[in-house]
Amino acid sequence: MMTNRQGLLTYLRKGMFASDSHEISQKIIIIKLFSFVGMSITGILAVTAHLNDNIFLATALFFASAIFILAHHILITFRYIDTSASIILYSLYLLMFYLVQSGGADNTGPLWIFMVAPVSLFLKGLKKGLVSIGFFLLVITTLLFYPGNELLDTLYTPSFKLRLIYSFLTITFLSGCYEYSRQQSYQHVKNLSRKYEQLSKYDPLTGVSNRRDATNKLRHEQRRIAQNRKKLSIILCDVDYFKRVNDEFGHEIGDRVLVQLADLFSSVIRQRDLVARWGGEEFLIMLPDTDARGANLVAEKIHQGLADLSMNFSGAKPRVTVSIGIAEVNAGDDIKKAIGQADKHLYEAKSAGRNRTCSGSLPRTI
Repeated sequence: MMTNRQGLLTYLRKGMFASDSHEISQKIIIIKLFSFVGMSITGILAVTAHLNDNIFLATALFFASAIFILAHHILITFRYIDTSASIILYSLYLLMFYLVQSGGADNTGPLWIFMVAPVSLFLKGLKKGLVSIGFFLLVITTLLFYPGNELLDTLYTPSFKLRLIYSFLTITFLSGCYEYSRQQSYQHVKNLSRKYEQLSKYDPLTGVSNRRDATNKLRHEQRRIAQNRKKLSIILCDVDYFKRVNDEFGHEIGDRVLVQLADLFSSVIRQRDLVARWGGEEFLIMLPDTDARGANLVAEKIHQGLADLSMNFSGAKPRVTVSIGIAEVNAGDDIKKAIGQADKHLYEAKSAGRNRTCSGSLPRTI
């Protein structure tokens, strides 16, 4: 039992990547299952039809089984997911057309068409699936109700034809409702997942990275510079006398100041750099492939940007400056120690009078 289960799981996972989304993985699994089931059922029915000397039906079923095998091969070999889905779906349509036209075994062929709606909607989605079902229904209706039954090799009673169509429409409606509900639920879960991802990586107030995300990216950069032997600079930036801003203007204005600061920091860095709210009124800026000299240039832009910036929040005009500490990280350096060094330099900048940058040399007043 365990061996069979393991074999099934191996079969379903073949051709799947860890990077595949849940929706892609689910679609691959369904295509594999449907191709396997379709191949098996049509193969068994083909053998049965052949034993009953129904050569035309046996040939059609053997052909359908081969198509299912082809679709599976294309999926596994080339990962053409949509192509495999289309091959399976439209070969299913052709088989259904034949079963309705010929009657299948004992005129039970039309009973198989009820699988068309759910399969179409899952493989093609709601809109494209309904269009495909509309095409299928048009062909089936033409076959069944063409004057004189000239397109049929068998006879169905008028009441059977009507009930078949009504039943098919009912199944289509129910399948459409289910697919719509499934898509809405999936989108809701996707939105929640995106929201929680945002909360886990980004500061909800300023929109920049939070401490956790910054720490992970710093570790990633540490591994990268260990390989390419390049430098990395870290800037720690703290708002001077931020408590006074909160006390004088209120915490709401204080929050708006932090948001504007985050926007300023983001505007003076490159796309590959990182701004993170490190805690409270303290920000960390990560500058890959940048030495301390380059970091000092960024710090100058920050100081100059703040000097040119006129904050005005409904008449409240706080004057804000920042103190900055810089640390350069080389291959083999410990990130925690580098952050500690930047923090030490930040403390030196504050001790020297604030509104300045310190990176190991004498504090520079801006």
